[in-house]
Amino acid sequence: MTFNLTEFLFQKNLEERPDAAALLFLDETRVIRTFTYAELYNEIRGMASFLQRQTSAGDRIVLRLKSEPRLAALFFGSVLCGRIPVPVSSMLTAEELDYLVTDSGAACMIYDPDLATAITSADSISVDGIRYDTLLPLPHTQADDPAYLIYTSGTTGYPRGVLHAHRSVLGRIPMCEGWTGLGPGDRLLHAGELNWSYTLGVGLMDAFAAGATALLYTGDRHNPAIWPDLIERHQITIFAAVPGLYRRMLKYGHVRPWPHFRHGLTAGDALPASLLAEWQAKTGTALYEALGMTEISTYISTGPGMTVKPGSPGRPQKGRRIALLDPETGSPFYEYGDLQDERHKKDTTMTAPGLLAIHRSDPGLMLRYWNTEQSPSFDVIDPPFYGEWFSGGDLARFDADGYLIYEGRSNDLMNAGGYRVSPAEVERVLHRHAGVADVAVLETPLDDGLSIITACVVRNDDVDAETLIFYCHEHLADYKCPKRVVFVDALPRTAGGKLRRHDLLRLISEA
Repeated sequence: MTFNLTEFLFQKNLEERPDAAALLFLDETRVIRTFTYAELYNEIRGMASFLQRQTSAGDRIVLRLKSEPRLAALFFGSVLCGRIPVPVSSMLTAEELDYLVTDSGAACMIYDPDLATAITSADSISVDGIRYDTLLPLPHTQADDPAYLIYTSGTTGYPRGVLHAHRSVLGRIPMCEGWTGLGPGDRLLHAGELNWSYTLGVGLMDAFAAGATALLYTGDRHNPAIWPDLIERHQITIFAAVPGLYRRMLKYGHVRPWPHFRHGLTAGDALPASLLAEWQAKTGTALYEALGMTEISTYISTGPGMTVKPGSPGRPQKGRRIALLDPETGSPFYEYGDLQDERHKKDTTMTAPGLLAIHRSDPGLMLRYWNTEQSPSFDVIDPPFYGEWFSGGDLARFDADGYLIYEGRSNDLMNAGGYRVSPAEVERVLHRHAGVADVAVLETPLDDGLSIITACVVRNDDVDAETLIFYCHEHLADYKCPKRVVFVDALPRTAGGKLRRHDLLRLISEA
């Protein structure tokens, strides 16, 4: 069946509301640019024609731009013409960027001149040089064809490409009822960078699918006080961010009741019950949480009309097939078929934690990891497919009301402000420093319920913490870098040499 993600998002809007506002870009004081649905689609269509002249069907196109209109048009334009966009963070170092360009086998990289980085493994095209006039006929795509490639941290220490199909947009439909509650009259402000899968998915795809207006901020995101002002000034009805930003808004911004504001959305990290209570007290509105990952987006959530249970991200979205797997065997011991239908349930015991998994038939599930030609069987640990089920490594259980209780991760991936970060990737960089004899990186909790990345270092010489942190910033994106360095005499390891991370966490907590 012919199907295209971009066409799916725009066809109904072009028929029913072509002159409605689709996308606005903001700075601190004003609207920089407004696109109606018709204007935005015309821009996307033009970018598609430019890409058709420059590349071939199925080519990967790395997009290294700031959060601006051309990035949105290039992303959806690539998808429209059967190319595969690879949006990357503007914070990446040249070393990190070169790896992604090489690993993806990109035919070209389209870049913002302000972010120019020397890349020799792909042709580079300045976004300022893009021109298009006549529009070319569009190729036909299928629902299972590759649509876009997103890189996320993997347990190997190198970012791993997640390849999504055009059908992935159909897998987002349950999120509207079960989490976002978006409708045509909504104005959705997303706090993330446009290259982030959370922003592309919720901030743009979900807003367009609902016929809503998406708003993105282009200024300094390090000032948390700006967000309450933007919500007030631009009559925002729904705001999306990570829990850490809500916390900083409450501490440094003028958070108050807004008559037009309906609710906030949060994902990327667990929502502390105290933060939820403070937000509700100050705004009189709810925060709806969701649990997900790059490979599937969100599939557990609370939303309008649901009871919010502090400490739980919610229940499986309607239509999802969810299971808990035995961590040792990969066999499901509990299946949850639908919010209203538990016929798939195999075991009434819900107190035991298991690997949280989703059925591989879900249209939102990725096609595969990049550079793997097929989904491996259970005996291959990474990627984590277990027969009919896919698990990202989260451990969880369900309470008696069907709400999920999160129990942590079965692997060592850390969470830094909603971004998944591999300890192995940070360790690999630190091991290259002459002053480091041994190193282990882990996520350590703070008193306020948040956590930071900490590097535990055995020194070769008298290197200091500031030097090592600066070294990391030279080779890694800022969000991957440790905020704290602890020097230890030795790292606790098993007889076989495996790091005992829990013992190390206890050791530095007691120091």
